[in-house]
Amino acid sequence: KVKYVKKYPFRINIEPILPLFYRLERIVLIINDNRYADCHALEQITIPSSVHHLGKHIFSGCRSLKTLTVPFPACGTPATFSNFGELFGTTPDIEMRKISQDNETGKETNYYLPHSLSVLRILEGCEIIPSKCLMNCFVLKELHLPSSLYMMGEKAVYGCAGLKTIYCQAAEPASIHADTFGGIRFNVCRIHVPQGSTEKYKQDKHWKPFSLIEE
Repeated sequence: KVKYVKKYPFRINIEPILPLFYRLERIVLIINDNRYADCHALEQITIPSSVHHLGKHIFSGCRSLKTLTVPFPACGTPATFSNFGELFGTTPDIEMRKISQDNETGKETNYYLPHSLSVLRILEGCEIIPSKCLMNCFVLKELHLPSSLYMMGEKAVYGCAGLKTIYCQAAEPASIHADTFGGIRFNVCRIHVPQGSTEKYKQDKHWKPFSLIEE
């Protein structure tokens, strides 16, 4: 039986319901807008690959969030998702970090991400990270890219200067642009690749600026 996650009628009641670590185990297709908003104690959450639509601002106000696992890194659907910031809120919050990204209309918008958000895991099945999707997400320190990923758009991870580790599950390097990783410290961020793939990444003209590529 397919179940749909609905928004709680009273947001104040959400936080006591969710544990610090939350994983959806049911078959879920849609997560509606603001679904986990203001779950201040939530530290980790895994959204399963069965989900085909992520609503806007579903993690707004999740101040303690440290690790986020998603089927694709933005609101919308696998075919239409735009930017990561839309998953979070636009209301100023002194306990969150402000980042600027273009919204779905192309207008620059400020979003507020948790200071603690350090790990982003993208599940198998995601094939593309569009242009500017993760732009300016400087709070991230660790990024996991699935083997299904074959393309990353212009400035997709631009300005993520806090990244220290990227795990690439694909044996073949994803197609990227010269500015996909602009603003990242290439001599600090370590790239982990599958066994036997090191030379492929080192020889790729857009991946080879990373000086720390290892299996």
